[in-house]
Parts: sequence; structure tokens; C-alpha cells
Amino acid sequence: MKNYFKTVTFLMLFIGTGFFGTLQATNTLEAVEIVNQDKSIVATFVEFSESEGFKFSTKDGDTVTFHQVAEEASKVIDLKSGDYKGKTFEVTYTVSEVKGKKKYVITSLKEVS
Repeated sequence: MKNYFKTVTFLMLFIGTGFFGTLQATNTLEAVEIVNQDKSIVATFVEFSESEGFKFSTKDGDTVTFHQVAEEASKVIDLKSGDYKGKTFEVTYTVSEVKGKKKYVITSLKEVS
């Protein structure tokens, strides 16, 4: 009878450990961020707003909104200052995806004359 309880206890621990290990692996996979390679466009800076981000307009009239500017790019050109409204840039950016939501991040800016 003593061996029966040891066996049942061992099996319960084994099953429980496997279950929680599976949960942790699943949660880890959901947090994986998929990052695409750098892309670039030529667009005119429209505005910055805290709620929407950095808004640009292409020559085709399309609006592209970026969520963030990488630190290196913001040191060169500070879009939040308002001095660059109406200026045209070559914008290099990445697109990352976490849990089905896309995030557009400017990695470099080069003013185009």
C-alpha cells in the first residue's frame, strides 16, 4: 500500500510538472516578436501627436504613421520639435509584430531636398 501512494504521488508530480512546463512554453511563444527587414519610403512629415505617433504623407497621398523613432535617429532629427513639418525625408523603418499587432519604428531619417 505504501508503494501505491508513492507511485500515485510521483505520477501526480510528473503530470503537474509537464502541464506547467507546457503552459510556460506556450506563453513564451506568444511573446516572440517578429521583425521584418528595414524598409524605406520617401514621405513628407505631417505632424506628431502623443496618441497617434509620427504621421507622414507620401506623394501618392497615402498616410503612414510610425509608432516610435529609434534613439539614434531622434538624436539627428527631432520630429517632436515641430521644426520639420512639411519637410520631405527618406524614412528607413522596421515593422515588428507582437500578438498580431504591427509596430512601425523609424530607424533613420535623411532629409531630401
